[in-house]
Amino acid sequence: EAYRMLRTNINYASGDKPLHTIMITSPDPGEGKTTVTANLSVVMAQNGMRVFTIDCDLRHPKLHTYFGISNNSGMSNLFFQSGEVPYSYHQILKMENLSVITTGPLPPNPAELLSSQKMQSILKGIRQASDVILIDTPPVLAVTDAAVLAPILDGVLLVVRPGKTRIHTLRLAIAQLNQVNANVLGVVINDVDLRDKSYAYYYRDYRKYSAYQEYYTMDKGEERI
Repeated sequence: EAYRMLRTNINYASGDKPLHTIMITSPDPGEGKTTVTANLSVVMAQNGMRVFTIDCDLRHPKLHTYFGISNNSGMSNLFFQSGEVPYSYHQILKMENLSVITTGPLPPNPAELLSSQKMQSILKGIRQASDVILIDTPPVLAVTDAAVLAPILDGVLLVVRPGKTRIHTLRLAIAQLNQVNANVLGVVINDVDLRDKSYAYYYRDYRKYSAYQEYYTMDKGEERI
């Protein structure tokens, strides 16, 4: 249900301009960006959207393990195709409307590939066959890959994890994305235990007040979210 709410929030965030290409990333490793990418892909496909999910974490790919598919070929092969780039190397899952492009063999220069004109050609080809493209990338603060890709996409989701994500790293990640004029759609708080009394209370009755409390806590200088 939480992912369905996230899907709805993304639809509202688009306003009059549909969001075709959405990057999911995080400030640091281990905050659940790939988990969010995989589950959001599923609920969007269940809603009748033609979804292409792309693993652009060309350093530590994990998306293929989530879906239980091969990673023998994928994005890295597309970069070296001559001429117009089709949306080949995609794997159609048993779930209707959902296709996945894994990384394929890892290249030595991920940032250069993601910022290239060929990457824009690849996305253009995939857009012709999809309603939405979800892109998993490395964490923002770990390497430059996410920052170089973000400006050519319609939106960015930042995934954070309570008890792990530090406030100052979240602020640094947002600042870095703002510097490249990325469209940051919002922050996804991953792995929240709703059995906790305080979270359950706010979630049930006071969502707006809860959001205010979180920002107030950040301003008070708490070390972690």
